Amino acid sequence: MKARFAGAMVAALALPLAASADGLTVNDMIRKSYSDTFTLGMMTGMYIGGNWSNAFLMKSRNETPFFCPPGPQGIDMTPEQVRSIVEAFIRKNPEKGQMPSTFIGGVLFNAMISAFPCK
Repeated sequence: MKARFAGAMVAALALPLAASADGLTVNDMIRKSYSDTFTLGMMTGMYIGGNWSNAFLMKSRNETPFFCPPGPQGIDMTPEQVRSIVEAFIRKNPEKGQMPSTFIGGVLFNAMISAFPCK
């Protein structure tokens, strides 16, 4: 059930980009986020959505969250920190940066899981 929930969430996170980012890669979106506050805000919103998913899993289903950021449910993280974590993940997994921009939600989600594994 958790895997199906994760798949649905990743798909939902990626949908808003499908119409506006034709031909761009995840790397392009990261670069764009330095000059476009909307793009950076969108990435931050995806991160916040992941935190809400974590809260749902923990409170409603008594399940382990997908990722465990520091602070009170990771709310202390700035947009720049979110971007930095995704950039670090892409440096370790360069093929993820070449994916179509519509996958940025999934890449961001996996970056958080990698950076903040739950113990």
